[in-house]
Amino acid sequence: MKLVRINLFLVFFSFIFILPSNAAETFQLINGDRISGDFVKETASAIILNTASMGQIELNKAYIQVDSIQKPEAKRLWGWQWPEYWSGKASAGFSGTRGNTETTSVNASVALKRKIEKKNEFDIKMSLSGQDEEGVTISQKADGLVRYAWSFGPSKKWYNYYSVEVDHDRFANIRVRLVPQVGLGYWFWDTDDIKLMTEAGLGVQYTKFREPDESETELIAIPRAYFEKRLFKDSTFSQEAIAYPSLTELGEYRLHLETAFTNPISDELALKVSWINDFNSNPGPDIKKHDMEWLLSLEYSF
Repeated sequence: MKLVRINLFLVFFSFIFILPSNAAETFQLINGDRISGDFVKETASAIILNTASMGQIELNKAYIQVDSIQKPEAKRLWGWQWPEYWSGKASAGFSGTRGNTETTSVNASVALKRKIEKKNEFDIKMSLSGQDEEGVTISQKADGLVRYAWSFGPSKKWYNYYSVEVDHDRFANIRVRLVPQVGLGYWFWDTDDIKLMTEAGLGVQYTKFREPDESETELIAIPRAYFEKRLFKDSTFSQEAIAYPSLTELGEYRLHLETAFTNPISDELALKVSWINDFNSNPGPDIKKHDMEWLLSLEYSF
């Protein structure tokens, strides 16, 4: 797949970047008062609004006149209405050099999330990256994730999850790698200022190689840790570490390490710098164990 194909995704993301914000909504309370604000989300018992004078507030549906509760005007993409309860982020980046060397790098990603209160969470993620040097493709990666998590316990800090990961890395000789998994996790902190969680999973890893045209299946463990800290204003620093030790071939493992700094430009746009290191203890002949990349991208939240 050439980089021009990835550029089609950048065109798609450019349309996402110009989606309009939600229109203000007005709700009438049973005592006659009216409250206006930008719709944030709706739960089974309340409606969350962003107001100009009071910030984010929660309106209990029991105090709202039933006939005044209307669904907010959803964002639209090419005439398609964005589903209720969903939020997301889309990012795209491009860099190039000309002169002694000619290189072109692109990256794009999209992440969708559906979260109802603190109990159910559904995630869909996809990312692409590639690099050309002197007209020759030297890097080509794609990965995706579908995940469902269900929280339990009095504080909802414990959760179990079920997910499927899929990825492709041409120059690591991976045509496709599929990892269905289940696991258990715990949130130590989950606030606007700091987030810290850890989880442990068990999965089956199926790998289809490019050359030779062979495949292998193995049982793996999947420990993961995630940390995020809000810095000055709304800038954030985050780190994620995921290990994939093989339980079939003892001593073999993969590591995924990702560090990111995100700085907001506006309420919806942010500049993001990421460093990613993928390590494989047994990558195969003529393939390096470490595969590192820097990504600079513009991120849009919707």
